[in-house]
Amino acid sequence: MGAKIRRFHLGDILSVTTRRFVALRGMDGISELLGFMTGDSPYVHQVPRFAEECAPWILRQHPQLAAVNDVGLSPDTWTDWLGHQVRHYGEFLEIHPIPRDDHDSMDPAEELRRMMQPGGRLLPVVLVYDDRNE
Repeated sequence: MGAKIRRFHLGDILSVTTRRFVALRGMDGISELLGFMTGDSPYVHQVPRFAEECAPWILRQHPQLAAVNDVGLSPDTWTDWLGHQVRHYGEFLEIHPIPRDDHDSMDPAEELRRMMQPGGRLLPVVLVYDDRNE
């Protein structure tokens, strides 16, 4: 994967590490982060698995983010909550890709088929805090 480094918005990063949807650019920001980290483009149903693979690597790169919790986070307060985190940790952080061996690249259709089978592994969906559609 090389020594690429990119800066990502804290909302995208925290959406992965906290499993709470606080990305200002929505799924575009999260997908871009996960795609950069894995070298693969996630389909929507793959985002939880990609996040599960990437979150530990984000926390290794930025261990200070392990202290972030969702106290005070709700659909009505998410932008204020995110603003507080940005003031504390910075608006953008540098992210490195994960090692290629730590990502399972799967055909999206095959993965969805496996998820839908009895006993398939369905991962929890990220909570959505988005008042832009109200």
